[in-house]
Amino acid sequence: MSLRESMTAPRTLPKWALKRKRAPKPKVDWNEFLPIAGQLADALSTSAVLSKGGRELNPLMAPIVKSTPLFYALKIGLGVGMAAVVHAQEKAGHFKRAKVLGIVAGALGFGPAVHNLRQLR
Repeated sequence: MSLRESMTAPRTLPKWALKRKRAPKPKVDWNEFLPIAGQLADALSTSAVLSKGGRELNPLMAPIVKSTPLFYALKIGLGVGMAAVVHAQEKAGHFKRAKVLGIVAGALGFGPAVHNLRQLR
């Protein structure tokens, strides 16, 4: 085989050389996002109800609602704390448990938010 033929001949590569490693696509982890979004929705809707003359029905939160910065810090802290628990479960390999925890934690925020929005009608 001449040099010209060897340059134009198709090359066969070993299988390991054909497999290209690609960087994983970044994905949104909804399980960790739901608790934070739920608590934020509850905080915003509670503030809207209170501005219209409503009151906080949760007796544990009623004294805290009077201080808006403390109220928002507590609600966001709850959401981030729940998201951290979900993340720890995923990191430990408990994906089903993490998914259920994320959905339940999100519902704990979105449920009261829906109730608050109905009060605004």
